[in-house]
Amino acid sequence: MIFPLAKGKMFASKGGVVDRIVGGWTVGTVFILVDSERNTKDPAFDHTRLAVALSHADRKEYSPCVPAQQTIPLLVRWMLVLEGSDEKILYLAKGVPREWVASGKPIEIQQAPTRWGRVSFSLITKQQDKSVVGHIELIGATAPKELHFKLRLPARMALERITVNGEPVSLGGVHGDTVMIGTKGKKQFEVVGQIS
Repeated sequence: MIFPLAKGKMFASKGGVVDRIVGGWTVGTVFILVDSERNTKDPAFDHTRLAVALSHADRKEYSPCVPAQQTIPLLVRWMLVLEGSDEKILYLAKGVPREWVASGKPIEIQQAPTRWGRVSFSLITKQQDKSVVGHIELIGATAPKELHFKLRLPARMALERITVNGEPVSLGGVHGDTVMIGTKGKKQFEVVGQIS
């Protein structure tokens, strides 16, 4: 599964706050919300609901000023791959909904262009092994200084032990769910987390 937004309709809030106000948002406002950590606990700013609401911008009750055909690809890309504006950091899976990560279905993007070259990653939760596994590949002459790979599991699931290429690491970030990887010239990374 590579992000079927059509199936994402189950995350939309029918007639809710997002449905009423999203029509007037600009792409810049959406970028700020996806890039922001502060609104991730507020369901009105859930990235999936925002994306689905924007995808329905052609309905009569929405303002015609939102070009949904242009906004949705940007939203999906920013949910998966986001370049730090002033930093040498590449954020991966930063806006992926917790429900998607917990679903056990693979989440992936291939050959996404960045200023350092192309990047591919996959992320899957393996319920039978009680683990979450991610693979990252950097394809290009240069690499970002750091990768921030977000493992947004639902609150009922906690990560106990994380390794990157077999070496133990700790989680960081505002919500304590981000694996911060110093690239140090490496191009491939395997992230494995044990779920309790």
